[in-house]
Amino acid sequence: MPAKILIIKHNHQPNVDRTATHLAERGFDLDWRHPFAGEALPGDAGGLSGLIALGGPFPVPEADRHPFLAAEMRLMRDCLKREVPVLGICLGSQLLAHELGSTVGPHPEGWHEFGFYELFPTAAGRSEFPAGLHVAQYHYHQFDLPPGATLLARSERFTQQAFRHGANAYGFQFHPEATPEIFRRWQADDDYMLGKPGVQSKAEQDRAIERHDPAQHTWFTGFLDRLFGTSVKAKPNEQMASVAG
Repeated sequence: MPAKILIIKHNHQPNVDRTATHLAERGFDLDWRHPFAGEALPGDAGGLSGLIALGGPFPVPEADRHPFLAAEMRLMRDCLKREVPVLGICLGSQLLAHELGSTVGPHPEGWHEFGFYELFPTAAGRSEFPAGLHVAQYHYHQFDLPPGATLLARSERFTQQAFRHGANAYGFQFHPEATPEIFRRWQADDDYMLGKPGVQSKAEQDRAIERHDPAQHTWFTGFLDRLFGTSVKAKPNEQMASVAG
C-alpha cells in the first residue's frame, strides 16, 4: 500500500498545485479533505505519513466562527505527538503556529504581500533556503514565532516567513505550491488585493513569475522530497528479482 498524505484544502479549486503533482509522482496516496465544506477529518493521525494544510480565506482570530479550524489544529497536534511530518502553508502555517501557542493577526502597520518577494534566511535557515530565493506570497496576516520553534526566514516587511518545530513540522507563510497558472488565477479572481500597501503591481508580478518561479519550483520539490521522502516501494517479487540479479 502506498503511504498516505492528507491534504487539507480551504477551497474547491482543482487539485493541481505542486503538492498534488509532485507527491503523486513520488507514489503517495493523496487524501484530499475539505473541512470548510463539512468533510470530516480523521480522529487521529494514525496511518498517515504526512499532513499538509494549505491556504484559505478564514482568519485564525475568527476561529470561533469556523469550528472546522479547531478540528484541523487537533489533527496537527496529534501529528506532532506522533512525529508525523507536517507542512502548513499560509493559513496552514498560521494554524500550526497558533496550535503551538503563538498569536496570529494582520500586520500592525497594514502591510500586505501579493507577488514574489525575496526570502532572507536566518542562520538556522541557510541550510533550508538558498540565497536570493523569491517566493509567491498572498496574505496580510502574520504569526509570531511559536515557543520552542526555530525561525528560518523573513521577508522585508514580515519578520516571520518560515519556521520549523522539532525535526519535521514546518510553517511557511508563503505559497511555494502555487504554479504560474494558479498565481494568474489569483490575479484574475482576487484583484482586490492590487493597490494595497506592499502589494506589487500586476506588471511587476508578471515579470516576477517568469523570473523567479523556476527556482521556486526546483527548491520546493526538493524540500518535499526531504520532508516526506517517496512512497514508491517494490513489490515482494520485484525485491526478490533485484536480490537475485
